Amino acid sequence: MKIPLDHVGIAAHSLAQARASFERLGFRMTELSVHSGSLGPGLPIEPWGTANHCAMFRHGYLETLGPHGEGESRIKRVQAMLARYEGPHIVAFRCDDAEQCHRELLALGAPVEPIKQLERMAPFGSDGQQERLAQFRLVGLASPPYVEARVQITEHRTPEVIWQPHLLDHPNSATAITDVVFKTDDADATALRYGTHLGGTLSRHRHGIRVDLARGSLHFVTAREWALWRPGAPVLPTPSPVALGFSVASRDALVSALAAGKVEWEKDDVLDLVVDGGAGHGATLFFRA
Repeated sequence: MKIPLDHVGIAAHSLAQARASFERLGFRMTELSVHSGSLGPGLPIEPWGTANHCAMFRHGYLETLGPHGEGESRIKRVQAMLARYEGPHIVAFRCDDAEQCHRELLALGAPVEPIKQLERMAPFGSDGQQERLAQFRLVGLASPPYVEARVQITEHRTPEVIWQPHLLDHPNSATAITDVVFKTDDADATALRYGTHLGGTLSRHRHGIRVDLARGSLHFVTAREWALWRPGAPVLPTPSPVALGFSVASRDALVSALAAGKVEWEKDDVLDLVVDGGAGHGATLFFRA
């Protein structure tokens, strides 16, 4: 299998504050959408106690999620994430058929969980006044050994509800989520595990190991390598995703959006332009034109 990157989920104590933070960075964020779903095949749909705002791109998306309303099944997981740190906790890849993906991962010896069904009512239309049901099927990779994040492969059953054309234009001109940087104790072994199960190609750059996927790249660094790469970045626990990368259509539009939001940025030798984690709710953000 050749599995592409799909989205990353950032757990936030306040969804309103997270939305405001990413809008300052020049992202167009969706209206609030509340999660519900089943915990296994044949089980009933129930509230999950969480909601999100997303920035949708032509390729993939960024999700900010947090506690919202009532629901026992997922709110405890998000609360546990936030007790550890506020920042990136979910890294999701994409497949066309969850059942086929599940079978092929099992054949590779990957530690897969039962398929879960997820749905949420998503704001629809250019004015956001309508709603449509968005449906997903999730193949989770079990922890351990996937302790770096909540890692899952997503089948989008209603992509037309999620990728609405008016949501894809951002003041910063973002077009895709392209990179995830993981801080881990053993970068070599972790990169090999992800590359084997996701069909990626491994290489090395000056800061760590890179795994190129069907779309997007993963970077694996030790705590020491990350401290040398970004010495001013927030110190998140090891292991964890510590940084996200995005492509933009126009560097000028990006710089203008950051200036409008009064967000400081620096040059980076690997991923071009970087905003360290305060503005990204714990995540260091890279941008490449």
